[in-house]
Amino acid sequence: MIEPRVTLYCENYNLLKGSGMAVAFERQKNILSKQNIFFTEDPSIPTNIFQANTPGLRTLWLMKKFKKENKKVIIYAHMIAEQFEDGSFRFLGFLKPLIKKYFAYIFNLADLVICPSEYTARLLNQNYNIPKQKTAAISCGVDINKFRLDISKRKNFRKEHDIKENDLLIINTAMAIKRKGIDTFIEMSKLFPDIKFIWAGKKYRFFAKKVPSHSDNAQFIGLIGDVVAAYSAADILLYPSYQETQGLSPLEAASAGLSIIVRNLPVYNNWLIDGQNCLKAKNNEEFRECIEKLANSGDLRKKLGQQAQLSVIEKHSLEAVGNQLKETYNRLLN
Repeated sequence: MIEPRVTLYCENYNLLKGSGMAVAFERQKNILSKQNIFFTEDPSIPTNIFQANTPGLRTLWLMKKFKKENKKVIIYAHMIAEQFEDGSFRFLGFLKPLIKKYFAYIFNLADLVICPSEYTARLLNQNYNIPKQKTAAISCGVDINKFRLDISKRKNFRKEHDIKENDLLIINTAMAIKRKGIDTFIEMSKLFPDIKFIWAGKKYRFFAKKVPSHSDNAQFIGLIGDVVAAYSAADILLYPSYQETQGLSPLEAASAGLSIIVRNLPVYNNWLIDGQNCLKAKNNEEFRECIEKLANSGDLRKKLGQQAQLSVIEKHSLEAVGNQLKETYNRLLN
């Protein structure tokens, strides 16, 4: 049995801090540590698996280098061309056909493409001509011991942002870009003046197009050091994103026991079920109805939060994901 030794790589990590890719990269290090699997971030140290998180040009060069050395190459499909369709990022919308061709090339170069969801795996099979045997759907996972309700953090966060204990607080924790549904979040904050709204997430000033984000009833507080405090302080996660390969915020919020409202996207179908562990909406009118339901029923909020939490513990814990990764490595090497 060949033991896995893994090179973890995330190109332009400092630029990506606060993004889902950077969070997933850090999570992989935690997962491999828990599984006692050797890993390094230094490509010069001998290993037998190269695991990339970004599809950049240096990543491509390293993938080719490792393949020439007969090492196994894995790349994560955190990013796909469909995410550039809405014009969130400057110049990238009209480059989508070229981006898609490049992604298809770099994905096919790998021995395995790990997709954060079954939905993303199907997209790669259908739209990028990646054979099914070269894709594996493995969640990015969530640290269920870290992302849990902390009463002291709840009190401190609410005090810092002028939220009274009896106020209902709705949050979102995502990059502040158009694709994440800022338009819906702003509209909901205007429709519910008695509910507090906070968006915690990084703004990419140079690469992302500026989006309207003004509302007298919504605070945009930027990237925060302790996102657990935000989840602990909130009552509802409103995550109206238009496109996801998985969606880390719902996973984290569920782990903390929050009730969740998401846009009705197929990416969530394998774990979020409308009315059982979340509420789903197709448009702003349905988002309004979902917020009304949760605002008027503490019991419903509690029920949905508890069921979402159970689903995360069962399918998306770091231990569960680590077991899948270990099996995947062993299958590749042996």
